[in-house]
Amino acid sequence: MKQSLFLPITLLVSFTLNAQTWEAGLSLGGAVYSGDIGVNLSNALPQTRPAIGLFGDYHLNANWGLRTQLTFASLYADEKKYPNQSFSAQRAFSFQSPITELSFTPELTLFRKGNLYWYAFAGVAATYFNPTTNYNESSNADIFFTPTQLTADRLSQKAHVTLAVPVGTGVKYILHPNWVLGVELGVRKTFTDQLDGLSQTASPNRNDYYLFGTISVSMVFPTKKSQSKSPLTQFQYQGLDCPRF
Repeated sequence: MKQSLFLPITLLVSFTLNAQTWEAGLSLGGAVYSGDIGVNLSNALPQTRPAIGLFGDYHLNANWGLRTQLTFASLYADEKKYPNQSFSAQRAFSFQSPITELSFTPELTLFRKGNLYWYAFAGVAATYFNPTTNYNESSNADIFFTPTQLTADRLSQKAHVTLAVPVGTGVKYILHPNWVLGVELGVRKTFTDQLDGLSQTASPNRNDYYLFGTISVSMVFPTKKSQSKSPLTQFQYQGLDCPRF
C-alpha cells in the first residue's frame, strides 16, 4: 500500500518543483443545452445563453497544465420557436435554468508553433442547476405524458448538484509578453436527466449535456524559478513540437 502511494506523490512533487508559470484569466462566451428538448446544430444559436468564467491555470511543464475554473451561465430551450418541427411545436416544452460550474481539468498541449499552441482537456466538474420548466399541461395532458409522469418531474424540479465530465479543445495565442488570448469549445456530460426538469414526461433513459464556447483573456505570472525567462520561454514555444513523455 505504501509503495502504491509513493509513486504518485513523488510524481506530484516532481511536477510541482518543475512548474513553469501560473496563468489567470477571464472567459466570455455562450452555453448551449442538449437534452429532452430538440437542440441541434440548426437551432442552437437562438437558444445560446451567456457564460462567464474565472480560471487559474498552473503550468506544470511545457506539455501539462492543471486548470481550475468557476463558470456562471444559463441554459434555455423552447420548442415553440420551431414550428416546422410538428412534434416539437405541438408538445411545446420549454425550460430555463441558471448553472454554476466548478471544474478541475488537466490540459495537454498537442502541438506548438511560434506564439500559438493547441491543447485538449478532460476532467471533472460539479454543476449546480435549478430549472424552471413549462410542461404545457393544458395541451399535453394524456397525450405526451400521464399525470403520474408529470407529478414525478414536478417533485424533482428543484435545485440540484450533479457531477459532469468536461471534455474539449482550444487554442491560445501569446499577444504580449504577459498576455494570452484563447478560444475554447467544450462539452459537459452530466449524470442527470433533470437538467431541463424533464425526465418521465420525455425521455427518462438519456442524461443531459451542455456545451461552452468561449473566448478568454489571461495573464501570465511566472514563478520565482522562471522570472528571468520570457513568457515564450516559460511556455517553451520553440516552434512546431509534439508532446514528449
